[in-house]
Amino acid sequence: MLRRIAVLAAVLLAPSLAQAETPVLLDRIVAQIDAYTIYRSDVVARTRPHVALLAKRNMSNPKRHLELARQVLDEMIDDKLVEKDCARVHIGVEKHEIEAAIDEIARSAKTDRATLFASVRAQGFSEETYRAELRRQLMEAKWTSFVVRPRVQAPVTGTEEEKKAAVEALLTEEKKKLLQELRGESFIEVRW
Repeated sequence: MLRRIAVLAAVLLAPSLAQAETPVLLDRIVAQIDAYTIYRSDVVARTRPHVALLAKRNMSNPKRHLELARQVLDEMIDDKLVEKDCARVHIGVEKHEIEAAIDEIARSAKTDRATLFASVRAQGFSEETYRAELRRQLMEAKWTSFVVRPRVQAPVTGTEEEKKAAVEALLTEEKKKLLQELRGESFIEVRW
């Protein structure tokens, strides 16, 4: 009798036990760049403000989210390549530089840090994410100044505006070339 009850309990409980053992995906690797790893949660975090903006404009749909996520992943791969190249040439961004950038942004917006961070949170960024984004932008600016800019020959003819526009176009083109070189020198695996 006890054996029948035990068998009956096992049969009745088996589906719920099987459901409890079903794994739940918490995160996964979406790209590997040499020793650097990009997780799905990193891509989601970086796309969150863009997705919120799309939703505000009633332009949100799954296809657009996927396109955006793939574009952001590609940018994140480029960021990792720039970060790797910066490490090679000993370019870094210090905490005080990030804080100075925050102060400058607040000053140019004619506001204080608290109001700036309130605006940042309203756009879907945490303070930590915002600081990471500023660090990334400062790193890219330094990389452009110290690695890309020396590879560009400034034009000698034309007005100042024409020269400036030409240099910007040349910098953009040289960045693309250099990123292609860095991609060729690196192991990159995308697991989308």
